[in-house]
Amino acid sequence: MTMRKQLFVLALAAMVSVNSTLFAQQPDIPKYGRDIEEHLNKSVYQIDSSANAVVLFDKGVSSIRYDKENGYFYLEITRHKRVKVLTKEGVKWADESIPLYKSGTTKERLSRFQATTYNLENGKVKSEKINLRSVIEEEVSDKLDYAKFTMPQVKEGSVFEFSYTVVSEFTYSLQPWVFQSEIPTLVSFYTVVIPEYYIYNHRLSGYENIRQEKTKSAEIITFSSFQREQKNTGNVSSQNVKYETEWQMYYGYDIPALRYEPFTDNINNYISRVDFELQYTRFPGQIHKSYALDWNTATRTLLEHINFGRELENTGFLKEEITSLVANKTDNVQKMLEVYSQINKKIKWNNRYSLFADNRIRKAYSEGSGNSAEVNLCLVAALREAGLDAFPIALSTRSNGLVHEWEVSLGKFNHVIAGAYLNGNIVTMDATGNYSVPNILPLECLNGKARIVAPNRSEWIDLDPKAASRSNCMVQVSVDTSLNVSCSVNELYYNYQALNKYNRIFVDNNPETFQKSLSSKHNNGTVENVKTSHTLTPVPQVKVSYNAEMPNGLISRGDMVYITPGAGLLPTENPFVSGTRKLPMNFHYPFIDNYMFVYKLPQGYEIQEVPQNARFSLPDGKANYVKNVLINGNDVTMNFSISIMQTLFLPEEYAQVKEFFDQLIAANSQMIVLKKSEGK
Repeated sequence: MTMRKQLFVLALAAMVSVNSTLFAQQPDIPKYGRDIEEHLNKSVYQIDSSANAVVLFDKGVSSIRYDKENGYFYLEITRHKRVKVLTKEGVKWADESIPLYKSGTTKERLSRFQATTYNLENGKVKSEKINLRSVIEEEVSDKLDYAKFTMPQVKEGSVFEFSYTVVSEFTYSLQPWVFQSEIPTLVSFYTVVIPEYYIYNHRLSGYENIRQEKTKSAEIITFSSFQREQKNTGNVSSQNVKYETEWQMYYGYDIPALRYEPFTDNINNYISRVDFELQYTRFPGQIHKSYALDWNTATRTLLEHINFGRELENTGFLKEEITSLVANKTDNVQKMLEVYSQINKKIKWNNRYSLFADNRIRKAYSEGSGNSAEVNLCLVAALREAGLDAFPIALSTRSNGLVHEWEVSLGKFNHVIAGAYLNGNIVTMDATGNYSVPNILPLECLNGKARIVAPNRSEWIDLDPKAASRSNCMVQVSVDTSLNVSCSVNELYYNYQALNKYNRIFVDNNPETFQKSLSSKHNNGTVENVKTSHTLTPVPQVKVSYNAEMPNGLISRGDMVYITPGAGLLPTENPFVSGTRKLPMNFHYPFIDNYMFVYKLPQGYEIQEVPQNARFSLPDGKANYVKNVLINGNDVTMNFSISIMQTLFLPEEYAQVKEFFDQLIAANSQMIVLKKSEGK
């Protein structure tokens, strides 16, 4: 039954508002078509002189209103947005879309729409308009359509605005309001109007200063009903119902563009927004109806879902093959590895993430292809057939954004992996990966917490790795008497460092482009004898070796020679250059990078200066740097160790992190100085 049918069965109603002026601090938003010319004459805005466009204002109202003719509450959403285009690149913001949600036969409706572009031509304002006929609806899913439109005649210098009204029956689902985008916003102003019958929670998130105010107004609904007394006669009775409406206003000024910063995971995790969740309804004469979910209820929903938990009830098709596979294995770890390897080889992932199976896992197994749910639910089933205590784990990938414990919504998940209890510990597995093993998940899965989905075992687990992944790099650098520089490089990567390197070599590149990337590290010198290998046991490892010539590998001035250590392999630029930062820094996994450089220096030159030993760290060992230098005749051996042991740093720690990398770059930049021997 829809919300409109749950309220009152009454014939006629009229609603009267008692309060009018509600907010003293309400932003001054011009009416449609007003105050345009002043912005047509502007070419830059103080908030961001580099912006390609600026949102002049974005005003929205979501109001739960009463339909007096049909006797039910409905949701009305209005929006008025105005944008100034500053450059040719800013023209792309002329493409807009309006979300229209649906459920079954019920669908939100775009009832009013207008859009206008303004340009200054020969000193006069010229406008181009479009209406509802220019809006094209596009289906996104069975829950969502987009009403898309393109503003007309938009070019550098244009101002455009649009306004619309959406009518919705989904009073139980107030949509979020986003205050921030990829371009700066001068004013963002959002109001929600909620009768006392609906109890909503709200949550502000992001790093911008969004102000909020609340007030209440008294409302009256007059209900009329017809009572039949005789065949052709009757009386009309009426009743006044008083109730309160809460007005919530959220507004922000001079909101900067949300831009990517180094070591940011999914930038949309940090956008400034407000979300709403219906807790319960309390209509007169009815019991309170709760809409708030808890995670235990959500878990039961998944376990009973035909495309999730029910798939794990029909796994007999695996029994014979899995039983034979593990027949000679008495150790559960060996059983797990055999089963994981079998599913990983048997079912090729079709590159589609999903919480739910599109087809039966039996079909995915027999046809050798499936989405992520089909692959990993089949893995759970196979592990159980092998006698292991296995269960699904629901998660959201990095590109999909974070899942918050307070936000109970299965829609936030887009992936499922497998888990198993072994020796009192949880082992996590994802059989979709080409180069992953138990407890080494694909990097896309490292996105905070995930949810175990099992009877009597619904809980959160942290997927972020705790143990550091290592890399070892050994380089022999030779400088001949003609001051030509060459090097021999041997690299070995473990665990997540190996997974990262594997993706760069075998997934993101082909051998030719990988060799070019090596050459670029060594001043675009010749790279030869490139060898790569990888293995998954006992832990993921990737080996890389090659020889390289380094043109301009040193600086020669008269009798003096200056060599910057590292052969192009050490970090030489600080990724953190901004004076301040608003977003957290996420390194995704702890790591330790070790380097050993052995410099074979030419005869006929004397060592005048070598880099100094160095050791520094962040508090509590969150990041560490060590450099040791040893001289043996004309050989110089330098050992470096760079480690990041804490993966997530808050914006308040930015100054410390930036200073650490400033010191690191300075320490890496100290030179070996040679002087030509007299008489040579």
